Amino acid sequence: MPIIIRQDVFHPTLIESSSLVLSDEQRRVVREILEVACSDSAFAEKAYESIYYALTQTPTIPPVVTSLEPASAVIGSEPFDIHVKGTGFTPDSAIVFGGQVESTTFVSETELTTGVNMPLWTGPDIVPVAVRNQDNVQSDPMSFEFTNPAARSSKSVKSVKSDTDGLKPVNDPPTFDSSKKESK
Repeated sequence: MPIIIRQDVFHPTLIESSSLVLSDEQRRVVREILEVACSDSAFAEKAYESIYYALTQTPTIPPVVTSLEPASAVIGSEPFDIHVKGTGFTPDSAIVFGGQVESTTFVSETELTTGVNMPLWTGPDIVPVAVRNQDNVQSDPMSFEFTNPAARSSKSVKSVKSDTDGLKPVNDPPTFDSSKKESK
């Protein structure tokens, strides 16, 4: 991407690098704009320093969470480790589970783990899980779900036929193969 510099000082300047290096001329123009726009020279100086800092700092790229393993747990299960996978993790990154910064183990630049204390969860819930780097830049969250044991088991229960009064189960009659005869 080429460098684009316009005469209008309020127009964005685009460059290839991740941080902007200002020339002395550019600094002078920013300072002049602030002196005209700010009635107080002390305020103009603070505004200049803030703008200079913002323009010359390398942008912080937030970590990205791509998956949670596991992504759900049944209430009442044993405590377990959750593996948060993604990109941009550092040894100082921390897992933020349900809004709480957790004790985190750095596995690699693409994986972090923490323990989930199941006795703390007593009912179904969907909890955001994110990763926060040392500079407090946080990823977008992914959802972790705590499910009710009854809801989980009801999905695996097979339907049962019942007799006409609906009170007791009725088994299907056994099938009989008439081509086979019992020998005595």
